Amino acid sequence: MLNRRAFFATTAAVAIAAAPAVTVADVSADRELLELGRQWEIAVERRVTATELADRLLAEYERTKPKTPRLRATAEDCERGISRNVGATIPWESVLLACRRAREWRTQPEHTPGRIKWVERFERAYERHDTALKVHAKSIGLTAADDEYDAAYDALNAIEERIVAARCSTLEGLRVKARVAKRLIPPVTDVEHDWHDTAALAVIESILNGGPI
Repeated sequence: MLNRRAFFATTAAVAIAAAPAVTVADVSADRELLELGRQWEIAVERRVTATELADRLLAEYERTKPKTPRLRATAEDCERGISRNVGATIPWESVLLACRRAREWRTQPEHTPGRIKWVERFERAYERHDTALKVHAKSIGLTAADDEYDAAYDALNAIEERIVAARCSTLEGLRVKARVAKRLIPPVTDVEHDWHDTAALAVIESILNGGPI
């Protein structure tokens, strides 16, 4: 008795064996799909290269980025409840919270400039640090690498959408679609991989190999 995996693989093999002979008209009909397949291979390589570069530069960025400033509490900070001890280091989370509160308070006319003066120091520190991070990311090439990664991702997706939508009349055209499908299905070692993925991969491998796996 065949298990379900073997059934899917055998079914795909029978379908391939029973496929009609390829004609000149079929090849002509699949010409655009085959060209898309060629473009897809190039787009995949571009995506891989962009990912490797972005990952490498991100690791360098995390290792070399400017350190978070250590702000010391003043008597006014303690009075406003930001810190309990004058001179104590204020957690960076408190800096972000202070910036958010500052923006909220400035929309309320009953709060005078003196009321929010204590948070302006935090805002300036945050802005300086944020600018320093952006400058550093750009200086090591991470910003440009991220832009290239996004562009490569979008280009690959656009080609895959066209391949999925295209009609095919030949086994070679079907194999173009199968290569795309294989990339989109999690590998067997993936924690999210399940029986449905296994069955789909069995059919895909049969199409790509021209017979049962």
